Amino acid sequence: MALNLKRKRAKEDGSRKTRKREDELIGSDADLHASDDDAALNEGENTDDPMESDQEEGEGEWEGLDETSGANAQDGHEPGTKPKKPPTGEELRAIKDATDLFRSSSFKLQIDALLPNVRPKDSRIPSLERFLLSLHSFLMGLPSIAPQHPLEGSRRLMKKGVSVPYSVPLPTEETNWKVAFEKPSDIAVVGSWPLKASVKAKDGYRFGVDVAVEMPNELFQEKDYLNGRFFHKRAFYLATIAAAAKSPKSGLKVEIQYDSQSDDPRLTKLVLTPKKDDSQTDFTKLHAQVCIIPVLSPQSPISIHRLSPSHSNIRINSSQNDDVKNSHQATPMYNTALLLALTPKTQLLATHILKEDAPAFVDALTLLRVWANQRGYGPGTRMCVRGFDNRGAWWSALLGLLIAGEERAGAAKSTKRKPLGRGLSSETRPAQGANLPQNEGGRTPGIRNFDYFYANFNFACASSPLKNIKSTMMQSL
Repeated sequence: MALNLKRKRAKEDGSRKTRKREDELIGSDADLHASDDDAALNEGENTDDPMESDQEEGEGEWEGLDETSGANAQDGHEPGTKPKKPPTGEELRAIKDATDLFRSSSFKLQIDALLPNVRPKDSRIPSLERFLLSLHSFLMGLPSIAPQHPLEGSRRLMKKGVSVPYSVPLPTEETNWKVAFEKPSDIAVVGSWPLKASVKAKDGYRFGVDVAVEMPNELFQEKDYLNGRFFHKRAFYLATIAAAAKSPKSGLKVEIQYDSQSDDPRLTKLVLTPKKDDSQTDFTKLHAQVCIIPVLSPQSPISIHRLSPSHSNIRINSSQNDDVKNSHQATPMYNTALLLALTPKTQLLATHILKEDAPAFVDALTLLRVWANQRGYGPGTRMCVRGFDNRGAWWSALLGLLIAGEERAGAAKSTKRKPLGRGLSSETRPAQGANLPQNEGGRTPGIRNFDYFYANFNFACASSPLKNIKSTMMQSL
């Protein structure tokens, strides 16, 4: 930095015009009374430029550089301002990433400005956390209900103003199995909320906070996968929680309603919407809702290999004219709905592993879901693509495939994965390299076949060991 060596002027008295007239009078008087040529010459030099003479008289002598100005020059900042520190290593990496990865600093600034606007605000989360703690205490304190006929249990709950969302085929009076209730064996927050990957939905939809309530193994039998028995027991379990939460003694202060994913009654969940009362557990400002989802334990008596997409788990008594083979057709949608009771924790752990492998995974997943919501791949009141609502695990697995690559069949463990994320375009090649099912003639799958594809995906996630979660999710795609 160049040093400021300009000398300071002395304080000037009066205006410049007044001083100029005084100098002219003095100069004329000196010319009349000058006695020798030297005096006249000196007096003439003083009157040639009165402004220059005034500046020389007003300015003091230069005293050199003081210690203060020298120190400021070494620090590189002006007096009265904060010293400028060199950029840190993290800031240098951010500058390099903005140049190499984003190709444009303005594009990175746009992303940094977008992400906070589509995520929940941190200042409004503590009230939700307090509500979740109170909900946990409420669920663990629920009393047990002895085994009873499913229709009898439905009639008792109907007296409390709560209906049981039984799915087809409905239980009858000849049903020889019973429903019961025990307090949950485990409660966990699953989905995108614990990963901080929640995205604001379109059309004013609320943020979803999924709470997985694990039903005890004592409530189920080995053959509950047949003819909707599991879904009937699940529906009674959910209705019992709804009846208890509706009571004023619960202290939850929420509005309760049922909601079914993709309008499938087998996937019914309990939605808790807060009431505004300005209490410590009032999270209305967060614009979120809590969804209670009953799930199964990995050690449940229901065998997973019975739930593959090719199995038939709805057994209908066929007539004599019907072929037995046609009466036991595969039920992939039914099996997928049952598998969804086993996958929430597995998908949460798989996404957490991807998040640890790639620090920017959450930001990329957020941008992908924003892109999907804008094109109708999500819930909304306007026209949306069927089958993509509440499929957050699908998007995380798809992004994980693009990051980690594809495992080649029969390749050794040391073989490097084939990367799929290079050169992909969001419009022309969104799923290149993925092992998608094909119709007859090799055509790309339609929306109807997506459900079958999703069934394979969930079966792979549910049947994989914990140590192979991520690789199994990648293989299923």
